Amino acid sequence: MNDVEACEAYIASFRNGVGKNCEIISPEELGQEFLYHISTNSGIKKFIPQLTQRSAPKEDRSVPRVSVAPTIFGCILGYQQDRGDWEYGRSNKGWKDGWYIYGFRNEVSVKPNVKVLYDADFTDERWLVPYKPEKWQYPAEIIGKYFYRSVREYQRNAYGEKTIEVFLEVAKGAVVRFSGDVMLTEGYWTFEFSRWVKGWDKSEVTGLRKLDATEWKKVKGATAELLSYQEPPSACW
Repeated sequence: MNDVEACEAYIASFRNGVGKNCEIISPEELGQEFLYHISTNSGIKKFIPQLTQRSAPKEDRSVPRVSVAPTIFGCILGYQQDRGDWEYGRSNKGWKDGWYIYGFRNEVSVKPNVKVLYDADFTDERWLVPYKPEKWQYPAEIIGKYFYRSVREYQRNAYGEKTIEVFLEVAKGAVVRFSGDVMLTEGYWTFEFSRWVKGWDKSEVTGLRKLDATEWKKVKGATAELLSYQEPPSACW
């Protein structure tokens, strides 16, 4: 039994009909190296599939999983807490001014439909599940980091629309897909996209450009100085 077959058998074992509303996606079908997960925590050594603690009313609660997405935009929509982080992060001692991008290489994943996950069509969320003993945990690898520098609001309609200025670093040798066909290679990038608007946010990226290391360090030093901070070993003594 190969990994796809093993994952299919695992999902089919759930009696609540989850298996009938999920598709198993192989790395070849995914068409890219990484699936992504974002976090404010830079110290995760491994991800362990668990029952979700932040589920919506119309979301399955029976399958242990690590929630991932094939785009960073999908991760942001699924995470839903970036506004709180941005506006109130300074009151959280664990906040380091931005978010870390964890990458999972060439993994078989589960793609739920809207009967299992109400916002699946918007987030394109996937699950990494414990379909065999080797998958009871997934090694963590940070392949990027990003932060918001500014938010501008436009009164395009009755509700207004907020445009966020993003700065994102891609680690050496990695490629990060932000949304659609926006693929970011190793190095430093800035762009804007709409966020916190009425209804579902927009994935269109504008003003995309690559930065040199000097400009990146200058902006990060002024806006997200803590993003590169790592606790010294003595912090655990």
